[in-house]
Amino acid sequence: MTAQMPDLLVYNGSKYALLCNPLWAYFDGCHRQHPYAATSSMNWRGYVASWKIADDRLYLSDVNGQICTRKHDVDHEPSSWCPVGHQGPCQNRSVGIDYLFDTSAGNVFAEWFSGELRVATGKMIEYKHMGYGSKYERYLIFSIENGLVKNTELIGSADYEKLRLATVEKIASSRKPWWAFWL
Repeated sequence: MTAQMPDLLVYNGSKYALLCNPLWAYFDGCHRQHPYAATSSMNWRGYVASWKIADDRLYLSDVNGQICTRKHDVDHEPSSWCPVGHQGPCQNRSVGIDYLFDTSAGNVFAEWFSGELRVATGKMIEYKHMGYGSKYERYLIFSIENGLVKNTELIGSADYEKLRLATVEKIASSRKPWWAFWL
């Protein structure tokens, strides 16, 4: 599996790569099907979201993605590449944050998200050509409840590996898609 293009997080004036996909919580919470079509194996999600933390609140700033505009064909199931289900190649078009939310200005308060945001800091100490599997010296872990930052912790690589393995076990028993194992 290919290393994935991450979502981005701006925090305290610095830009970080997120090692998780917080927009999934929005789709799960509103029982809406993930609408994006993958355009490359380095982005199975079909989008890249930009986030920011300001005043201890998590905001979705932008989403840039591809959606397939083809009509659903009842003889074809949706695939991991395209949620529509049709014969032949996708006919994609680019969409922004206003495809999901009634705004073009961005900065949507992410009240639907509760969980952890994980970002790598420091040097990469081991590259893995799989999801978000590369290892770094340190990680920032943000604990979020309904869009509010409750705790921020800086941990080392060994502690992060324990956290990652516990998360994989949790995902394995859930209904998450196979690409949720990119951790």
